[in-house]
Amino acid sequence: RRRTFGYERAELIGAFVNLVTLIVIALYLLVETGQRFFNPGEIKGRLMLIVGAITLAGNVATAFVLYRPSKGSLNVESAFVHIVADALGSVAVILGGWLIASYGWTVVDPMLTAAIAIYILAHSYGMLRETISILMESAPKSFPLDEMTETLEAMDHVCDVHHVHVWRLDEEQTAMEAHVEVEDIDALDQLDALKKKVKRKLRADYGVDHATLELEHGACTDDHRQQQPRRAQAPVAY
Repeated sequence: RRRTFGYERAELIGAFVNLVTLIVIALYLLVETGQRFFNPGEIKGRLMLIVGAITLAGNVATAFVLYRPSKGSLNVESAFVHIVADALGSVAVILGGWLIASYGWTVVDPMLTAAIAIYILAHSYGMLRETISILMESAPKSFPLDEMTETLEAMDHVCDVHHVHVWRLDEEQTAMEAHVEVEDIDALDQLDALKKKVKRKLRADYGVDHATLELEHGACTDDHRQQQPRRAQAPVAY
């Protein structure tokens, strides 16, 4: 009963942990790369080829399974990136093993490791920012907040919209709460009809899945938060 939103953000927490782990691994690989450049150890090229080929087969199969689900979930996408990074590591092991076994180019090993680490960092950073943004209850990127407010205020019987908060429950669901000051209507059925009309507008035009609206007559009584200033209106000529 305490989790009134259910487990909508459980996947986001999993994605956050997975992405942080990937970034830590990538940084560790970069440190290892620097050490191998200056202190290269003995590398068995043939063994690298065998191990790399076996690992690559498993990674490709797993990536194939996760590819389609990764399009709709940050958690699955982070797991997919993890598998792709492992697959690239296997390719690097195979390529490095062949070059070392054939030509003795041991410098290839740290170079390929650095390339994989950079790939992991580049892909993980963007997804980590997106995950943190949702966990911090930010509005969707490029959400037209001012435009939405102006559109609602242009509706019949709506004279002001304030205390507007828009956030995401997960990658797909957007929620909103706002105070809507109304005029010229008092009957409950009219107020209910106006609320339904506003919610339909929010869902159809702005993708708001769940809206909580507080209808008000007159000045806002919610004093514990600073009220958003109204936009100045042009004077009416008589």
